[in-house]
This record gives sequence, structure tokens and C-alpha cells, in this order.
Amino acid sequence: MTGVLTLATFRTAQARFALPAAAELMREHSGLRVRVVELMPVESVPAVRRREVDLAITYAYSFGTRDLPVGLASEFLGDDPLVLIAPAGLRDEVRRRGLAAVRDADWIAARDGAPSIASVMFACREAGFAPRIQHRSGSFDAMAEMVAHGLGVAIVPEMSLSGDHRALVACRVADSVRRVGVTYRQASAARPAVAAAIRILRSVDTPAGAGVLTPADVRRRRAWPPGRSRTAPAGSARCTRSGTTRGGAGSAPPRPRISPGPAGRRRA
Repeated sequence: MTGVLTLATFRTAQARFALPAAAELMREHSGLRVRVVELMPVESVPAVRRREVDLAITYAYSFGTRDLPVGLASEFLGDDPLVLIAPAGLRDEVRRRGLAAVRDADWIAARDGAPSIASVMFACREAGFAPRIQHRSGSFDAMAEMVAHGLGVAIVPEMSLSGDHRALVACRVADSVRRVGVTYRQASAARPAVAAAIRILRSVDTPAGAGVLTPADVRRRRAWPPGRSRTAPAGSARCTRSGTTRGGAGSAPPRPRISPGPAGRRRA
């Protein structure tokens, strides 16, 4: 197999999906060059359609809707749960009372119009209040740093959290995930490089928090079922309106509710 394959990815999927898959593709096929470009889904999906990239790792929020352009297809790779992160003094209170515990807290969020702002507004609306957003950032890492310094609380994708910030998690937000998938042109699905990339991307699916995968990890996961979903491990807490519940593999899947509206092009 020779030639060039271009893979687009959003930032928080680079280390978990795109880079291990690119490295494994080039290991398997020494004549194939893989280009990785960072694009948000609002940019990468049109780029696939225009043939500027071959595949794109994308996401859609579980409480929203997304229609692909004619001629494109998307294969589910896994769920990236949304989590509430909070300073130490609030985490235990959130686990007792749920999102009601942060009704009067200062919130950290992206700018209006950014894709992730919908997750904050949805969760707070479901809990019966409007968030008091005091701080804005286009970076999930920066949001986590603000939380670590006690500036407020935030809702972020679990996959975006580094090892240093995972201790900030108070609970997973009920009925809220980013559904990660790989989008490609239907006409190119039989192309050997595209088919190989999809196959390898399936194998790099791994529970959130498992860390960055190496090519050797990818090879060990080849026996995993295709499209395996990231579900909450047994015993993990899920935020509800009035408290937390213990989630697990048998938990009910998130259900679509509303459309978050037009997505912006910012990082968060």
C-alpha cells in the first residue's frame, strides 16, 4: 500500500485516536504516508466532502442532532462522557446533592457559539438553573487549571483531562456524552488505505482515562469488538438533578433531547 492518507481530527482526539492510528498505519504499510491535520468537526466534515482530507475524527453531542451531507458516512468509535469538574471543597457536596450543589457557583465555559457551551447550558437547564458564567476559555486544559485554582466549576469531556486534572472530577453528567466517530466518503470506503484506517481506529477505542496509546497498545486491542463504546465503569458517579447515582455498563444510554444550535469553530 502506497500513497498519502490525510486524517483530520479535533484536538482532544489527537493523542487518544489519531496519533496511535497514524503510527500503526505507517508501521503496517511502510509505503503509506499519513498526514494528520487538526480541524474541528464543523471544518473537517466539509473538508471530507471537498476531498481535502480522506477521513475525519468527529463528534456530536448526545443531546443534539447532526445530519451528514449526502455521500458521507460516519462510523461510531466510542462515547466520551461529559464530567463536572470542581474545586476540592465542592466535590463532596456535588456527590451528595448533584448539580444543585453548584447552582450558585461561578462557572467556567467557552465563548458563546462554541460547540461545548451547549453542554453547560443543557446540563444546567436540566437541573433547573442558568449558570453564572464568570470565566471564559477556548481550552479545556485552561478550564481545568482555573478549576484547580478555585475559580469555579466547569463541564468538560472526560477525554480532555490530563492525569493531573482527573482528581478534579466530581461526577459524570447524566445523559451527556460526546459521540466520537470517523467520517469518510462512501465512495472511498473500499480504498485500501481508508479501509485500513477505519479498521485501526476501531481498535484504538479505549475507556476514557486509560491514557495515551502506543502502537503496541493498538495491536493488543485488535481483538476488541469493533465500535466498542466507552461506558462508565462500575461504581462511577453520575450527576443528576438532585444527587449522584452509581453508573456502570448496564446504565441507560444517553437519549437525544434538543439541538444545541449552530456550532462555532473554537477549540472548546
